[in-house]
Amino acid sequence: MSDVDWDLVFRYFGDECGAEEREEFERWLNADPRRRVVVEAAAVAADRSLAELRRGSPRPRVRVATPWPASDASWRMGAAAAALLLLAGTGVLWIERSGTSATAEREAAPLRMARTTRGERRTFDLSDGTRVVLGATSTLRYPAAFGAGAREVSLTGEGYFDVKHDSAHPFRVHAGHATAEDVGTQFGVLAYAGDSVVRVVVREGSVSLGATTGPASPGALVVRGQLGTLARGRVLASVHTVNVDAYLGWTEGRLVFDETPLSEALTQLGRWYGVPFRVADSALLSRRLTASFTTQSLPDVLTALAPVLDVRFESVSGAVLMHSR
Repeated sequence: MSDVDWDLVFRYFGDECGAEEREEFERWLNADPRRRVVVEAAAVAADRSLAELRRGSPRPRVRVATPWPASDASWRMGAAAAALLLLAGTGVLWIERSGTSATAEREAAPLRMARTTRGERRTFDLSDGTRVVLGATSTLRYPAAFGAGAREVSLTGEGYFDVKHDSAHPFRVHAGHATAEDVGTQFGVLAYAGDSVVRVVVREGSVSLGATTGPASPGALVVRGQLGTLARGRVLASVHTVNVDAYLGWTEGRLVFDETPLSEALTQLGRWYGVPFRVADSALLSRRLTASFTTQSLPDVLTALAPVLDVRFESVSGAVLMHSR
């Protein structure tokens, strides 16, 4: 694992990478199947040890299980090094490298990780029956089985949660600097790496949205048909009524824009079609877009958008470049 940029690994799993760095890292990760297994095993080990720290354990163990024998020291020690980077500053005192047996993996009780790439959407159920729809270029970390306490998951990107409500076991989504807790609901969370605002939109029921860190305070209640936003560095969220379809249409295969700033619309289109968008003139980003797309191909979408926005598009080095007419 001598070719690993461990600083990039740390930023990636710490949700600090921008879009281009994420793409670069994922290309490297996919070039060798051992790389993905090792770095994700390290991330799981780090997440588990952080959970032990939060429960008050003074000596959390970092156990890294990989499908290769102990003789393959470079890969196994590489995973341990990644785990240490991910745990930097948490007070981890020592590492125990486990074997490859099923027993060791059960003892580690690792978190699972669901990840999507550009243009990808994934639907799956958690162990409690909660249905999750994961948006493009997003990551969800969650336990294989929830314990006796609160049901907690961590999201980077965009996700939709149809929660099986259980007042004795609250369901919480940690996303960026915010935590969303269900009060019996269906809701979406938007919090990509680098976003300064976490957004929660509620389709049914209600959600309590508050800051993850800082002074303790009750979260703002976001109810059906409302959008709650929490800016970084703030404790209280702001709430207002919105067109929910514009925020959650993607879960049903529809991309909906309702007076959406063009900068946001192009970002969503880029994730949806797996192609980055660029603008030749930054003044274009001040425009707003109202439109809806379902199964249209990217060329058809560009053809439809050109007269609406009074622009022209061209393909440049794998990206879509937008020019003023």
